Amino acid sequence: MIEYRLIDGGYEIYVNGAKVIHQPHSPTRGLDVTLAEGEAERLAKLVCKKLELGVSAVVESSEEAELMSKTSDARIQEMAQTSLSEYKRMAQESQNTIVSLKKEIQDLKGLMEQFLGEKSQIELQ
Repeated sequence: MIEYRLIDGGYEIYVNGAKVIHQPHSPTRGLDVTLAEGEAERLAKLVCKKLELGVSAVVESSEEAELMSKTSDARIQEMAQTSLSEYKRMAQESQNTIVSLKKEIQDLKGLMEQFLGEKSQIELQ
């Protein structure tokens, strides 16, 4: 169960009763920028939604900027879903890169074996 509690100038996030995030200030605007209660609550809701979706709890500056105005819970859910989609896209790109690199390594191994085989044939003559 993921919950939030508002604290002076920020929020805390709890997972199964254990505090996992202590955010006593704005996550993107600096240590000296505290949050109004509504701002802290909207940010905490976004972080909770992200964690529920299995996405990084990092708040982007564009997300925080949008949340500074009154934002509906539906929009907060949409923002978390967007983070999930972006995470999945990046994970797929990484996977594609890994597959491509593995193929290139196999090709290079084949070329090296071919080259070394030809070299040993030359040395034997």
